[in-house]
Amino acid sequence: MTSRILGIAREKIFSPGREGDDLEILTQTANHLIARGYQVDILDPEELERKPNDGVLVVFSMAQGRETLEVLKKWEKRGCLVLNSPQAVLNCYRAAMVNLFRESSLPFPKTATLTLQDHIVLPEKFEIERGVWVKRGDVHATERDDVVWISEKEKLSILLKSYRQRGISVALIQEDLKGDVVKFYALRGEGLLEWRYTEAPGTYPFHVKDLERLAEEAATLLGLDVYGGDMIVTKEGTLYLIDINDWPSFSSCRELASEKIAQLILKRMGDKKNDA
Repeated sequence: MTSRILGIAREKIFSPGREGDDLEILTQTANHLIARGYQVDILDPEELERKPNDGVLVVFSMAQGRETLEVLKKWEKRGCLVLNSPQAVLNCYRAAMVNLFRESSLPFPKTATLTLQDHIVLPEKFEIERGVWVKRGDVHATERDDVVWISEKEKLSILLKSYRQRGISVALIQEDLKGDVVKFYALRGEGLLEWRYTEAPGTYPFHVKDLERLAEEAATLLGLDVYGGDMIVTKEGTLYLIDINDWPSFSSCRELASEKIAQLILKRMGDKKNDA
């Protein structure tokens, strides 16, 4: 019998060291839906292409690979509801996200996008010696060197060449804003589930409503429903978006998050039914 709801696990390559946490938030969300009488299966991404989508009402997915996202795009066109949408996940690929943020009024660190061709030209507008963040420009980190703080041009050149050798075609160089890092988890339209300083207690205070507003604006721009991220709060109390993650593991608030995500899925199912 075809499942009415499917959960899609994250590819292991995109879950380094977090495979258990990522699967746990997916499983707990499924359990809340099962408790409400729905039939739910959880699949690995490679199983999706062989799975018929007849009778599937909704897919809740943590997948990030392009092949899986292309399959889910086809399912969307056939009327299936997918959370997060495949396009929203693609919008979270780093270079794409930076481009969207640049076109908006959202506060975001100065960032240069580098195409990693045979001859790599470093951006002149950055003082490398003062320290910058270097990030692979496609997906989020899969290896330790995918997000690195560097203050030497020689080391930067070596890192960028290593990206190119790994088949990474784009890298980002981002200014190192000074301040406290604030991590948050949220659902679009439902507000924050949790926020915290990554190094407590934080030095610089800020207005939580400002964090909630910026998070919601970023999620709306990217098209995300289930998300988390990081911001920097400066000594002036100003917030800057650093990163947005599509469907994090919600490790510090998983029980609350899984219940709220299940409720959001059912709400969106109801909305879709009413629009039909």
